[in-house]
Parts: sequence; structure tokens; C-alpha cells
Amino acid sequence: MKTIHALGLCLLMWGGTSCVFYAPPVKRADQINKDDAILYGRFTYGEHFTEELNPAWYTAGVWLRNETSDRTHYLELKVTNTVYGVQVEPGSYRITGLVRSENEHRVKARVAFPWTNAPAWLAASFEVRKGEQIYIGDYQCETKLDYPILHTRIKSITNNFAATTVEFRKTCPELMTTPAVSIFDPSFRDR
Repeated sequence: MKTIHALGLCLLMWGGTSCVFYAPPVKRADQINKDDAILYGRFTYGEHFTEELNPAWYTAGVWLRNETSDRTHYLELKVTNTVYGVQVEPGSYRITGLVRSENEHRVKARVAFPWTNAPAWLAASFEVRKGEQIYIGDYQCETKLDYPILHTRIKSITNNFAATTVEFRKTCPELMTTPAVSIFDPSFRDR
């Protein structure tokens, strides 16, 4: 009986680590815990350059890791409504890479960013403090089929801080209660 319980616990732990649940976008101020922060940007899943039976079965997201709590956050790359923010707890964060999943939340692939040749702002961890609103970039992802392997990759990561912040404020005006900061700003990294 102990063996069955141990096997069941192992399967439960394995199942939990191989699933992707995207952080829900925040839309109203009453959804936000005042002890948390908001990370926002544009997260676009571009064209599917594939011969899949149904590309809509798959999703992709930006993979963030809170190095303080060792908690993972996934920000979904979307075809529409791509500017949004998510609520996160304070801590030291690193943008780790991409995750690709099925609609049933099973992980299909994780693509870690190559830190050896990444830009300094992307390779370094950054501090998130209580009550902050931090712009983390505009991400565009695509999938491409090099038969028989389907590749998911970042097409671009850009700094459109001003334009994305204006769009985020129009979409969620009551969320922007403090000045926004950008991970691209060198003074943000030096604080």
C-alpha cells in the first residue's frame, strides 16, 4: 500500500511540473493585492508557419522565474489583445525563455534563452518591489516547421516602452497608479 501511495505522489508531482498555467491578466485595481507588483508588456504569438493539423491546439508563453521564491510564471503570447499585465509577488526575477504547450496544459517544449550571447538587460535578473509597475518588453514569437521538427522561437524582443505604456494605460487606466519603470532603463538595473 505504501508503494502505491508513493507512486501516486510521484505521478502527481511529475504531472504538476509538466503543466503550464498562464498567469491571468489583471484588468481592474480591485483584483490587485497591494503587496504585489505588475509586470506588463506586449506578448504576441505571430503567424504559425507550420503544417500542423490544427495550430490552434498549441499555445506559447514567456517563461519568468522568481529566483527568490523559485516560483515560475508564464505569460501567454496571444494573437489578439496582446498588451496586458500580470500580478506578481516582489522578488528577484529572471526572464528564462519560452514555453510551448497544448491546450490541455501539457508542456510540449521549453526553450531557455542562451545567456552566453544574450543582451545584458535580458541575461540579468531584476528586482520587483511592492506596488511597482514594470515594463518587461514587447515579445513576438513564431513557430516554424523544419520537417519533422516544430521549432518555437522568439522573432523579436523590442523596447517600445512609451507606446506600450500608453496602450496599457488606455486598456487598464485604474491600474496605473504609480509611475511605470522599464527593465531596459539602465537606472532601473542600478537601483
